[in-house]
Amino acid sequence: MRYQAALRPDTNGLFDSKLLPCRAILRTAPKSGMRRFAWAVILGSGRHPNVNASLGGAQLTREEKVAVVEAYLKGLASKDISKVPFATDITFEGPRVPPLAGREVVVGFLKMILPAIKDIQIKQHIVEGDYVATVFDMETTDGIDRVFDRIRLLDGEVKEIHSFYYPRPLQTNG
Repeated sequence: MRYQAALRPDTNGLFDSKLLPCRAILRTAPKSGMRRFAWAVILGSGRHPNVNASLGGAQLTREEKVAVVEAYLKGLASKDISKVPFATDITFEGPRVPPLAGREVVVGFLKMILPAIKDIQIKQHIVEGDYVATVFDMETTDGIDRVFDRIRLLDGEVKEIHSFYYPRPLQTNG
């Protein structure tokens, strides 16, 4: 039987960890966020938006998470990503590149596309747990792309970037 850390709310609404078999988590989980956490454990993520900071490092506030993502996007727009806190094992996925892994590889790719980026206009941030989903317009030398990036932060660093965007339709002659 596999064991994972199960979370139990204390009297203050915080979560403490306790090692339990996964089946026990499902049987005892009330109809709340704990049931979602139980499924996350079985699926292997082991994370829940309400996890206490004592389990996974410092928990950032919503504003701090948004600030990290905005530093990344402003770094792209200013063509200087040197101050962005990328994790050493960062991953990047996008529609026109194979999955990338590692700080050097991801930063190398981003530096390669920097000359094409003219400006970024942030439209909205959605924050849940370790994730910040950001909708923005990216003006490039070829026009404006509508972009949605799902960024995972861990311990104040950018751990994963998954970029989705709607490029302009290809122009055809005739």
